[in-house]
Amino acid sequence: MGENISRPGDDKIPVAFILFKITEIFNIQKETISGKGRYREVLFPRKVFIRAIREIRPDFTLNRIGAVVNRDHATVSHALRQKLGRSPTRLDLQVTAILDGVVVEIRAAWKARQDEIECRGLSRKGNDDECELSSGLQRDRVGGGDG
Repeated sequence: MGENISRPGDDKIPVAFILFKITEIFNIQKETISGKGRYREVLFPRKVFIRAIREIRPDFTLNRIGAVVNRDHATVSHALRQKLGRSPTRLDLQVTAILDGVVVEIRAAWKARQDEIECRGLSRKGNDDECELSSGLQRDRVGGGDG
């Protein structure tokens, strides 16, 4: 990780959606991410969130990321830089290990959400057959198909 390789469409993934997925994955309240807490149950999801924003939305400045988590840009910079240190902490190693999976999950969830919205639009226009076909293909892609 750390290459900051954004993919087409990443710039359309709202930070609010990234926050929603992180809170869902870690089973925490969104206020926890931007709260003052510094205990492990908060630090880990917050670091993953900061790094996920940087990975998915490299257009976000350190100041903008800091505003989301109620931290200044220096704190965000430190959180991003830590994983590149010579002797990363156990927490940093865990964050790095989980980040790839989280980013993939966020991108997939956003794509599925966009596909669902597109499908609803087709249904409203009377193209129910196309909608059923595309949702069937989506189920097959994520392993939810019948066959």
